[in-house]
Amino acid sequence: MRPQHPYIGLTGFTASKQIKAALDAFGPNNPTRLLMLGFLQTHKSLQGIPLNHPWDKRTPTLDNLSDLLPCDSRCLTMVHYARGNASDDEVLEDLKLIAQEAGLCLDGFQLNMVWPDPALLKFCRDRREVFPRSPRFVIQITQKALAQAGGTYAGVMKRLEAYEGLAHYALFDMSGGLGKPLDPAQALEFLRAHRDSGLTLNPIVAGGIGPSTLNLLRPILAEFPHTSTDMEGACMVEDGALSIPLLTAAIRGIVSMTK
Repeated sequence: MRPQHPYIGLTGFTASKQIKAALDAFGPNNPTRLLMLGFLQTHKSLQGIPLNHPWDKRTPTLDNLSDLLPCDSRCLTMVHYARGNASDDEVLEDLKLIAQEAGLCLDGFQLNMVWPDPALLKFCRDRREVFPRSPRFVIQITQKALAQAGGTYAGVMKRLEAYEGLAHYALFDMSGGLGKPLDPAQALEFLRAHRDSGLTLNPIVAGGIGPSTLNLLRPILAEFPHTSTDMEGACMVEDGALSIPLLTAAIRGIVSMTK
């Protein structure tokens, strides 16, 4: 599989005005990056179970998803799916349901789970009657995933080999969903191990990145300019929803840094 185009990512969209603001901030033509628009879904939300705060402010209803997703060549539209306590069979049914409801503007899934079964990704890639557009996948590397790989980045790269030809991106995120700031030194260790591994998955870094913490990306982009980035919590207002001023400033800042 060829390496994927790097992106500037932002997750938590629930309203068209947020998406328009993100696209406006990204600009009409960026030769080096795509804009990844992330939409949260969980096994609980798909079952109609109310979500706790702030996730209730960041997760659109499934029936609104197709109306939100733009078909725009500048974008990757990705559903960030969290399995919770769902079984593997339930996860597959959830992904089928999302693909069916989201329509042809959905580009893929970020799987917010620890080391998903590669057979799941293979099914989604091969079953075009279920997934008309072969979805792109992001594998999330968290503290738990690192621990299950023996606590070393070499171990992580060994585990990632199982996703070659199936997944497209590997996300380094040690924030635990709590907005813990990215540690550039730790991220650089991951990226160097990734480079030395020869894996084709495009690396992504995340963790507390927002308009006031963009400096955390400078040493990373200086050494690895093709690294993708993802943002969420640091672009939210106090009620948990995406802030248009914050997301605009963050996207414009990274666009400026990656020209």
